[in-house]
Amino acid sequence: MNHRLSLLLLTAPPSFAAAQEILRHEIHVRLDPEAGRLEGDCTILVSRPSEEGARLSLDLLDGEVHAVEVDGRAVEGYGYVGLPGIRERYDARSLIVPLPAGPGEGPLRLRVVYSDDDFYATATNPEDGLPFSLAQLDPELGSFSSHVAWYPWSTHQGRIADIHITAPAGLQVITSGDLVARSSEGDGCTTWHYRSEHGSGLLAYPFACGRYDLLAGMAPDGRTRIEIHHLPEDAAFARQKLGILQEIFGFYLETFGPYPFSKLAVVETNLREGNIGLAAQSVIMLSRKVWFARELDPTDLSLANSPLAVLADELAHQWNAYAVSSPNWLAEGISRYTDSLVMAHLGGDEGVLVEHMRQTRAGYLHLLEEHPDRALARPGIFPALYFVKGALALDLLRERLGAQAFEEGMRAYFALGHERPARLEDFEAAFEGVARAELGWFFEQWWLRPGHPVIEAELEVRPLEEGGYETTLRIVQTQGSRPYRLILPVELSGEGGASERVRVEITERETEHVIRLPFEARGAILDPDSRMPLEWKL
Repeated sequence: MNHRLSLLLLTAPPSFAAAQEILRHEIHVRLDPEAGRLEGDCTILVSRPSEEGARLSLDLLDGEVHAVEVDGRAVEGYGYVGLPGIRERYDARSLIVPLPAGPGEGPLRLRVVYSDDDFYATATNPEDGLPFSLAQLDPELGSFSSHVAWYPWSTHQGRIADIHITAPAGLQVITSGDLVARSSEGDGCTTWHYRSEHGSGLLAYPFACGRYDLLAGMAPDGRTRIEIHHLPEDAAFARQKLGILQEIFGFYLETFGPYPFSKLAVVETNLREGNIGLAAQSVIMLSRKVWFARELDPTDLSLANSPLAVLADELAHQWNAYAVSSPNWLAEGISRYTDSLVMAHLGGDEGVLVEHMRQTRAGYLHLLEEHPDRALARPGIFPALYFVKGALALDLLRERLGAQAFEEGMRAYFALGHERPARLEDFEAAFEGVARAELGWFFEQWWLRPGHPVIEAELEVRPLEEGGYETTLRIVQTQGSRPYRLILPVELSGEGGASERVRVEITERETEHVIRLPFEARGAILDPDSRMPLEWKL
């Protein structure tokens, strides 16, 4: 699986909107890897409805629900059903629970007891049509993990969770939040208790369980513990990753601001099918086959260096999905762009960013051969498009504002915190505050509009009596929609290798720009670095 689909899992809006707010999860899970069995007992605190007819919709992997209770009383009319669309593709079902209304103090206590005797779930990678593992208990592979709804869950719901996972002694358990306690049970098992204070956001808290070794270090902020949980045979790959993680972490502190959690755990998973790189709150999961147990060359700054790009991408999501719950179509564009910024930083060369954007533009135009160019923020867009077009749009914003103002805008956005999911308006406001300018038109034309600029240009040159040449560049936007506003770089060239690069601003369907040059221009290249989401011809 391409790592850049890592936040797509189970992020569709619930078919039954939850009018009630989930306040807290108390999750108790027992794992039996040899049998492939998971047993769960989850209590959820839910705000009390004021009117009759309220229902709460939760995602839960396809298993068996044994009991549903509200405030200690059995609920008879709940549903546990498959729904059309995204959940069907992820072996998940919706648990729909009617909630009683009426007088009472405090939240309702919803308890769900459930199990899964064949704990395995897959999804299909839309890019290649091949399956990959989302959840598994597989003793032959030596690590057990779940990335999806292994407890009753709803997107952006549940600010606090106490997570208790019981597994056979000798296995380590890693999940989101901080480890509170570890206790031995009388049956040869150990219970691991984690507490999360910030809510699950786009993905359910993942867990990993296996016979891991631990490599640990400190992040550059001096307070965040970096943990790498790896299979014993992959210690060399873990050591490789620690130094690179620390370097990227420091860059993101400057770009995004303070790290939002007390730990960062990178966990190797050994999946039965496919590959996945996944970010959840304070946890990054990297599948062994490609993303973890592979040489990581920090001098290879190309987009083809997948292990480095994946590491940068998933680390960025700690801020850009969990410090602030960005919409997925926005989050993935941000992280795709910051992957390139990281590599330019590691190489100390802005040319790295230019080359990345050239390749990103080529990928964007290639995708348009098979997929419509829908608005990034609208349903129905092919996911890979909002990665690449989102990155190109951010590159245009950085070029317009300058690198320093762009970083200030990013830090302002990530200072919002995680109290509620963010909106495009929040992202826009952060940059407007830094630029002290209205930028609604910019975000509208790149995130809310379908399509892209299509430009025809004409060059006319005449000699001047006092010497030199007057060059008139006529630009016409021929796309069917209204004109775009662009700062367009143009490279004018003449005989003998003479050339000069200028920047012209276009705001109307037809514009004319007069440029004085010391040579006779014989040609012009619009967007000479080929890094803008547009098409043109002279």
